[in-house]
Amino acid sequence: MITAAQMRAARALLGIDQKTLAELSGLSIPTIQRMESSSVLDRIQDNQKALVVDFSAVPFLDSTGANMIEGLAHKAHKHGVTLWLTGTTRDIRRVLLKHEIKRPLVRYAATVEAAISALQRARTTLRAGPTQAA
Repeated sequence: MITAAQMRAARALLGIDQKTLAELSGLSIPTIQRMESSSVLDRIQDNQKALVVDFSAVPFLDSTGANMIEGLAHKAHKHGVTLWLTGTTRDIRRVLLKHEIKRPLVRYAATVEAAISALQRARTTLRAGPTQAA
């Protein structure tokens, strides 16, 4: 299933507005607006504390896309959700950093697997608690 953010990002990458998408898809503009307004974070359960967004198949990112990721990052941070961005190319990372999308707002990992591994290590460290000095 495609998320609202993915839909907005795809439309931005294509350089089309909601009206054009409505015409091309045969859907009404209000339907497009409803589809694009659903928040990924609204669907995250209370026990989920991380969201991993994989950029490995994204060839480029413009400022519109970066603004969307920035909004997602701020929302995630506000809800106590750690946002991991994986698979970013040097050019995409440069655009994201230009928009101040960096720690503590987001974390970067080379792959989804690396992000999951870091999350698992952090969870293990939290479960173990503070180490006792001898």
